[in-house]
Amino acid sequence: MTEKRKSLGENERLILFTEVEGFCPLCSESFIYEKNKKKYKNFDAAHIYPLNPNNKEIELLLDEERISEDINDLDNFIALCRTCHARFDAPRTIEEYRVLLNLKKNILQTRTSRMTYSRYDLEDEIKKVLSKLADVDDADIIPLELSALKIDMKDNGTIEKLTKRKIKGHIVEYFNYVQKTLKEIDSEIEGTFEMIAIQIKSHSKKLEKDGLNQEQIYNSLVDWITRKTGYSHKEACSIIVSFFIQNCEVFNVSTK
Repeated sequence: MTEKRKSLGENERLILFTEVEGFCPLCSESFIYEKNKKKYKNFDAAHIYPLNPNNKEIELLLDEERISEDINDLDNFIALCRTCHARFDAPRTIEEYRVLLNLKKNILQTRTSRMTYSRYDLEDEIKKVLSKLADVDDADIIPLELSALKIDMKDNGTIEKLTKRKIKGHIVEYFNYVQKTLKEIDSEIEGTFEMIAIQIKSHSKKLEKDGLNQEQIYNSLVDWITRKTGYSHKEACSIIVSFFIQNCEVFNVSTK
């Protein structure tokens, strides 16, 4: 029986457009082009698992993961430029299917984490720490001993090497300074340090429970602090997350 293609509404197409930030996730081509001073859209809502697979496709994808059993579920769609859509559909390959499936899974995980952090607030005082980080003098930096690093004990193999090196650098250079700054703020408003730590830990645990790996948790926490504080310097926000990794609010000790 041939299944009828779902007609997506404008809001559903906008969701798909926004998920990939207006660019084709396969070739990076913009979904908007200009002609005669007018702007036009150039993208399709592509089924990841085919709408009406032929016998060869059914056999090819027989043991492959599917995001949804409902082929017309929005989770089984991804926005592609028309050229990539045509290339993806004919002929369909298992490699390309897996690429799009994983892209969509990452999109859905990001959406889940953003819905989670929208329910969490951060103390305004953390903005003071971010502000101080932007103006810190070299004379105020007291490096942490390398032997004190905890990230190696916590790495469960799901955090990228470049990210891990960045975290190590942030901890060594800024841990003592951030700790000192938080304690100074805590002396002005008692309990601030503990409250921030509880919020960071609670949010981190929720992301872990939602199935995000360490790389995704780290990036989600940086994104959360950036958005919640409205602080544009993302590197400073990543220093804060690195601090709480070392301070034990983020990531458990690995048992791998």
